Amino acid sequence: MKYEFRSFVTHVAGRHMIAQGGDGLSQSDLNAGVLAGKNMLEFLPLHQGVLERSPALENWVRTWSGSEVIALLPEDWFIRGHDIIGFERDAENLFDIPIIKAGTFVWSPPPWAALPCLEELRKARIKRHKSLHIVLIPKLATPLWQKMLYKVLNVVLDLSADLSYWGAKMHDHLLIGLLFPYVRYDPSSLRGTPKMHQLRREVQGMFKDSSLAAGPILHKFCLVARRLPFMSRSWCGSCDTYHRKHNFFCQYDERELHEVVGDNGKKLNLWRHKAPDDKQFMEARDGDMSLSPFVCHQCIFFILEGRARNVGFHSDDLLVSVLKRAILDGLWSRA
Repeated sequence: MKYEFRSFVTHVAGRHMIAQGGDGLSQSDLNAGVLAGKNMLEFLPLHQGVLERSPALENWVRTWSGSEVIALLPEDWFIRGHDIIGFERDAENLFDIPIIKAGTFVWSPPPWAALPCLEELRKARIKRHKSLHIVLIPKLATPLWQKMLYKVLNVVLDLSADLSYWGAKMHDHLLIGLLFPYVRYDPSSLRGTPKMHQLRREVQGMFKDSSLAAGPILHKFCLVARRLPFMSRSWCGSCDTYHRKHNFFCQYDERELHEVVGDNGKKLNLWRHKAPDDKQFMEARDGDMSLSPFVCHQCIFFILEGRARNVGFHSDDLLVSVLKRAILDGLWSRA
């Protein structure tokens, strides 16, 4: 190519074509849009974010996400978007240690810069797990970033340009994406869960009916997502203990018994100063649930039988013993 340029073809809304004048040109209308002297770039706002085009949208987002929401500028994507509010020197004055503070962030990149913005969001998501992220992008130049959008976010909503905070003058549809904080138990991410699909159906249906407000449902769901319990704070390993009511065969090797036969025929401790653990395979340890998906034996019993356990019934006691044994084997096998 002589001039070394790249052309990019993208879809635009029909309202854009009408406002730009291309639609009326076929009907000999020479007094609309560009033909009336307006700039062509006014009808293709690839360089503008949604908050720049419609300031009322930010106020609407604050009504359901909280007043402390932080609207990120492009220069904030690399620092504040990663939960970093500043730096401090270490005790030896050698390194800068980031000061971390979680929050609720609004990412509203221009369509032309949406891909690098979403890439930074993915990096921030890997490093910081406690923040709520809201992404607002108009439906322009979607081949560049739409695949990444659905890959990153938990749920994506599609709004038409006929709302009070995103009016008909905007022409394009608006995509709103939500990325909730990680949960510390399975499933760690809310993406793809039935609750996410239900939220999308309810809110999307309300947006189609202008007489209903979807903000309260979004507000309620954001509160629930922030209050999800953390199992690492509420689960105690010693509470899941196997009581030898039913015996199961367990074969130990020399390493598990900490014994080895020496040259003189005497049994020696394999690990010298470390004694065998009497709770090995019989009691869970704090933190085991972070290595293996964990569901308590009572929940599994209810799922299998459809009722609570009757203490003293031989069949119920035997099933509970088998479930406990299987759970402990799974937790210890990941050690």
